[in-house]
Amino acid sequence: MKKLILLLISIVGLCFVSCGSSSSGTDSSASDSLQSSAKETQTKSSASEGDSSKQESRSTDKSTLVIYFSRTGNTEKIAKYLIELTGADSYVIEAAEPYTDDDIHYQDDNCRANKEQNDKSVRPKIADPIKSIDSYDTIFLGYPIWWGEEPRIIDTFLESYDFSDKTVIAFCTSGSSGIATSEKNIADLVKIGKQLEGKRFAADASKDEVKEWFESLPLNDEKSESKLLVSVNGKELTASFADSTAAKELAEKLKEAPVTVKLEEYGGFEKDKDFIVK
Repeated sequence: MKKLILLLISIVGLCFVSCGSSSSGTDSSASDSLQSSAKETQTKSSASEGDSSKQESRSTDKSTLVIYFSRTGNTEKIAKYLIELTGADSYVIEAAEPYTDDDIHYQDDNCRANKEQNDKSVRPKIADPIKSIDSYDTIFLGYPIWWGEEPRIIDTFLESYDFSDKTVIAFCTSGSSGIATSEKNIADLVKIGKQLEGKRFAADASKDEVKEWFESLPLNDEKSESKLLVSVNGKELTASFADSTAAKELAEKLKEAPVTVKLEEYGGFEKDKDFIVK
């Protein structure tokens, strides 16, 4: 078997990086059939799945979390578009004391929202806080704009967790106010690993608008790496392609179909009998 693997390396110029699971079958020294296929995988490892609450939803991208606070549903609509586009997990920030219509009646100087926004020290309590964000690399943070800034409950959330190694991207909804002031507030409030420029959306923003913004983010510049899955008599190995002409040619062939290499023993050594695209 060692000779077989060494021969494969010499043929295609590959660097093996890890071994997969193997079956209990016995290898045949007379004739081996080796089948390979290429798979596109992200170089970033998936984060482990943690505990979930009724406010969290689990999907496919375990390294990204979409968090949002939405009183009227405008921000929630944008957040759901983003969740659909990214396949990310989500968490909804809800106030322990829910905001009523009267609480956000901005024409009333004494309404709850106005009082909170006029006092930067206010920290509304969050109902059912998410237990941890440690397993996530990227955080999308959504909120409405209240009097030109993020709602104080967003500050409560930010001060409750460690963002020093996270990439944070804010998004908001508003009638006219921009996102810049709230982004500066967020940056001044807590230490953030990397803060990307966010986006303000109108209440009637479409999914296509959200998609266009998401695809413009530097996050999508990450390159995927081709991996080679090698199966030898039921045993599986994972390999990376070397930077060589032979490896590149093999990768191109694998895009069309799996490649089978048949080897036979000759004088105590395994020899390449057939190298065919199957």
